[in-house]
Amino acid sequence: TAIAAYRHLMRCCCQVEEEPTRRVQAEVANAFREEALIVLAKEGEQPKRLRAEEAYWEVADDLVGSKAEKMALKNKYPAWDQWVLRSFFVEVVGITEAMDRESLQAMLRAPLRDEDEGAGQ
Repeated sequence: TAIAAYRHLMRCCCQVEEEPTRRVQAEVANAFREEALIVLAKEGEQPKRLRAEEAYWEVADDLVGSKAEKMALKNKYPAWDQWVLRSFFVEVVGITEAMDRESLQAMLRAPLRDEDEGAGQ
């Protein structure tokens, strides 16, 4: 599963000596920026994939109760995995820890990447 892969990557990023750790973490973060490697799977539905720039761990107080809160990664993964997944996504991958309304509006206004524009063609 995706969760097992994320746990494995987190262990890889933490088990090597300091200089190689930074290099491994940078390579992992770059992969998650370049490719949609964050998988949101709901039983019976097609998995949704996000890039790091499209994801956030939780929402700030000004978005509590909104649809944005439902889309937060914290609410998409099991509670028993949240500590390690939060560390992985926020500290290694570099996603936003707490999305606020202003940041969300800016993200929604951002232009599509070139490769995104041709994806449906």
